[in-house]
Amino acid sequence: MTSPTPLSWGDFSVVDMHWRCFKWALDRIDFDWVILLSEQDYPVWPLGETEELLSRSHADAFMDAHTVDEATEWPQAIGYNRYFYSYAAVPGAAIAHRLSVPWSPPLRRWRQYVVNIVNRPPGRLVRAETYPDGMPTRIGVRRRSTPFSDSFDCWVGKAWCALSRRAVAEVISFTRSDSSYRNYYRWTIVPEESATASIVMNSPDLRVVARDLHFERWSNPYSGHPDVLCRDDLDEILSSGMPFARKFDLRIDPGVLDVLDAQRLRA
Repeated sequence: MTSPTPLSWGDFSVVDMHWRCFKWALDRIDFDWVILLSEQDYPVWPLGETEELLSRSHADAFMDAHTVDEATEWPQAIGYNRYFYSYAAVPGAAIAHRLSVPWSPPLRRWRQYVVNIVNRPPGRLVRAETYPDGMPTRIGVRRRSTPFSDSFDCWVGKAWCALSRRAVAEVISFTRSDSSYRNYYRWTIVPEESATASIVMNSPDLRVVARDLHFERWSNPYSGHPDVLCRDDLDEILSSGMPFARKFDLRIDPGVLDVLDAQRLRA
């Protein structure tokens, strides 16, 4: 499949891609499960063992998620700030973020200083968000109304979940029947960690195992990136009980996947 528009981490293009792929698979493939993987994932177990885990679970989803409200610390109410505000990018901010000129570091420090002032105190009507990797600064306005209620919580968790065919069908059915839900998440930030999770976790018909299938290590959670795994980490990876691990970078350790392949073939 191809995308009609560029995909950008942190905006709705990723969720849109997920849901289009779900619908495509439902229409064309006789599958039992879908597992979302990044290009920096790699299997730790033989795939037959992963299939057996999914089959014997008698579940509809493996998803590591929790509810969000204004008091939730994830950390510092980050879930509330992401999904209870409507955001728009500051024009030209992405270009300014990527500038590589002698005065770009002080420019970024000044930008962060301004953002910190806008966001003090927390919970105010207007806030600003900055992210790495060239994403633009975004200004958000707190929503007067949301799709969330006492009977439909806002959930947030890792995007790397596993969904049964039944759960995939539930997601597609929900998005078809409620176009306002799609439009709401279109103006949030990092919606891939909440839009699908909120549908799945709120469904009374789906049985969810509260875990994911990926080994990750976050030495610096505030960086936005898990650690790059190397051969020195193999004992920790293999003892994790997770069928996948991320993230790997062959520019840093080109032989680690060969060792994992050998371990998996001996299993």
